[in-house]
Amino acid sequence: MDTPEMLRIVGYPSLDAMIADVVPEMFRLRRPLALPAARTEQEALRDLKAMMSRNQLRRSFLGRGYYDCYMPPVIQRNILENPGWYTAYTPYQAEISQGRLEALLNFQTMVCDLTAMEIANASLLDEATAAAEAMTMCHRLTESGSGLSAATRSTFVVSPDCHPQTIAVVQTRAEPLGIRVVVGNELTPDTFGVLLQYPATDGAVRDLSGIIAAAHAQKAFAVVATELLALTLLKPPGEFGADIVVGNSQRFGVPLGYGGPHAAFFATRDAHKRQMPGRLIGVSKDAQGRPALRMALQTREQHIRREKATSNICTSQVLLASMYAVWHGPGSLRRIAERVHRLARRLAENVERVGDEPFFDTIRVGDRIIALDETTTDADVDAIGRGEPPARPLPELGKFARTTPFLTHEVFNRYHTEHEMLRYIHRLESKDLALNTAMIPLGSCTMKLTPTAAMLPLSWPEVAGLHPFVPRDDAAGYHEMFRQLESWLAEITGFAAVSLQPNAGSQGEYAGLLCIRAYHKQRGEPRRVDGDVSLDARRVRGTDRGDLPARSRARRPGLYGRRKHERAGRPLPPRQHRHGRVPLEPAQDVCDPARRRRPRHGSDLRGETSGGIHTATRLRSAVWQCKCIDDFVDVYRVAGRRGTDERGEDGDLERELRREASRAVRANAVQGHARPRRTRVHSGSA
Repeated sequence: MDTPEMLRIVGYPSLDAMIADVVPEMFRLRRPLALPAARTEQEALRDLKAMMSRNQLRRSFLGRGYYDCYMPPVIQRNILENPGWYTAYTPYQAEISQGRLEALLNFQTMVCDLTAMEIANASLLDEATAAAEAMTMCHRLTESGSGLSAATRSTFVVSPDCHPQTIAVVQTRAEPLGIRVVVGNELTPDTFGVLLQYPATDGAVRDLSGIIAAAHAQKAFAVVATELLALTLLKPPGEFGADIVVGNSQRFGVPLGYGGPHAAFFATRDAHKRQMPGRLIGVSKDAQGRPALRMALQTREQHIRREKATSNICTSQVLLASMYAVWHGPGSLRRIAERVHRLARRLAENVERVGDEPFFDTIRVGDRIIALDETTTDADVDAIGRGEPPARPLPELGKFARTTPFLTHEVFNRYHTEHEMLRYIHRLESKDLALNTAMIPLGSCTMKLTPTAAMLPLSWPEVAGLHPFVPRDDAAGYHEMFRQLESWLAEITGFAAVSLQPNAGSQGEYAGLLCIRAYHKQRGEPRRVDGDVSLDARRVRGTDRGDLPARSRARRPGLYGRRKHERAGRPLPPRQHRHGRVPLEPAQDVCDPARRRRPRHGSDLRGETSGGIHTATRLRSAVWQCKCIDDFVDVYRVAGRRGTDERGEDGDLERELRREASRAVRANAVQGHARPRRTRVHSGSA
C-alpha cells in the first residue's frame, strides 16, 4: 500500500517505469525464470514437511564433535523462536544492543572459566574452522614475535587424534597459504604450531603436557581442541600450557541440525588478544560513568587497518549455548557430565574396549567409536553393551580430574527456576532494538527479516535431530532440499552449478578464490596459482581476511586504524535511547578524540575511510542527494574532510564540491524530486 506514495516521491508512475530507468537494458532478462510457481506459506510448509519426513531419525552414537542434547523449553520458546532475539542486528551500535552484548559476555566468561584461559571471543562458526583460524594466528604470532619469515617456519603439526573434519579443513586452508600440514605427533625444526585434541576423537584422555612443553621449547604454539561439557570434569587446557583453545559449544543446548550452524569458541592468552579472530565484548562506561558493554575489539576491515583484519565470522547460535550455561549453572552442568561419564563406564564394563587410557564419554570397540551424550538412557546402554565384560579394571580420571571451580559469577548461579530465567531473558531482550520493535536503518547482507514460516522447521525433530555423519540415505530429505535449492539458484544466477558448502558470505568469497586458483592449477598455469591475488579494496567485504596471504590482502591507502582507548577527552553530547534506559555510547568511544571523526581521517567506528578513498568523485555522489547548500555542508562534515585535498591534486576541494552541490540543487529542483533536508550519508558498510 506504500508503493504509490514511494513512486510519487521518486517521480515515477509505476515500478516498471522506474526499473526501465534504473536497470540498464543489457542487464535485463527477457524471459521468465524457469522456477516453480509461487506457493502460499501453508503449501510451502506442507511440502517441506513431506520432504523432511524422508529423513530417518535413529539413536546416534557417532560423536566426533557432534552430540545430541536437550534444549531447555524456556530457551527454545523465548530465544530460538522469539523474533526479539533472532531479528536483532549484530551489536555494532552498543546503545541498542546491551541485552545481546550481555548474553555474549556470558558466553565469553563461560569459555574462559571452563578452558582456564585468559580471554575468549564471542564465537566462530564451528570447531574445524576455529582450528584453521588458530593455525593462521599461530603463523602470524611466529612472524611477529620471532622475526622469522614464513619460509623459515612453515610447518603446522596436527595430531591424528583430531576429528577427521578438523584435519581436512586445516589442510584445505593451509595449502594456498604455503603452510605445510603434517599429521603426526613429531615436531619438526620448522614447526610453528601444533594442534591437539583433548579428549581424542576416539575418546581417550591423554597427557598433552609433554608435547606442549616440546613445542614451547622451540618457540612454537600449542593449540588444543576440546569439548566444554568434558571440561566440567577434566583438567582444563589452560592449566597444562595451551596457548590457544578451540572447540564447539553445540553440546550446550544447540540442535545437531545435520551439522550446523553451531557456535565455536576461541580462547587464548591475553598477550595474543590483538591477533585473535572474531569479536570481543568488553565492559566499559558510558558518558555518565555508568557500566556499559561494547564490542571492545573487532577484526573486521571496516574497523581496523585492512591488512591487519582477520576473521569476524560469528553466529547467533552462541545465544543458545550462553543461556544453556546460565540456566543449568555449574552444579547442573557437572551432574549432566557425571551422568554421561557414568553411562560410558557402564558401557565399557560390558564390551571389549580398545586402549587403557581414561575416557569421558566415548570409547573405541574394535574399529568403531561409540559416543554417549545427554540424551543417552540406561536402556540404550543395555542395548549396546551385551558382550562379555573385560577382565581388566577400568581406568579412573586420576590426574586428569578437574580440581578448580568454574562459572562462579552470579549470573550462572541465580536463574535456575523457569520464572527467574524467563524474566532474565525478557529483561535482556527489552534492552535491544530488533525488527519486532522498529526498522533498523542499516545496509547489510544480513539485514533481513526471516519469515516466521521459515523459522518453524528449525524446531522439527526431523530437521534438528540429524547427526552430520549419518548415512546419506538417512538424510534423503535434506539432500532433496539441497538439490532443489541448487537448481533454483543456478537458474536465478545463470551459472551452470551452485555450491552450498560455504556457510558465510566471506567463506563464499574465499571459496570462490580457491575455485579460481584450482582452475588455473588444473590448466598448468603456475604463475596464476602462486602469484598475487588482485582484490578491489573498495568492494571486497573482507570479513575473513585472515585466510588470505599477506601479499594478497587489499589495502586502502591511508586507512585510519585503531588507536589506544585510554586517552582522556571531553565527552560529546550523549545520545539518548528512545526509552531512556539503555546505557549511552561507551565513554571510550565518546570521550576519546582519537576515536572521533577528524579532518582528513575516517572513523574506525563508523566504517569510513580516509585519504585516497574520500576523493571528489566519491563526494560528488553524496552531494547529489542534497537539496540545498546547507545539506552539502552537512554531507561534507560527515565525510570528515576540511579544506583542500590532502594529495593537492585538485586545488581547493571544498570550493569544487560547493560548485557541484549548486548544480545538484538546481537539477533536483528542476526534476521536482522532493528530498528531505539535512541528508546524512553513511559511507561505511555494516
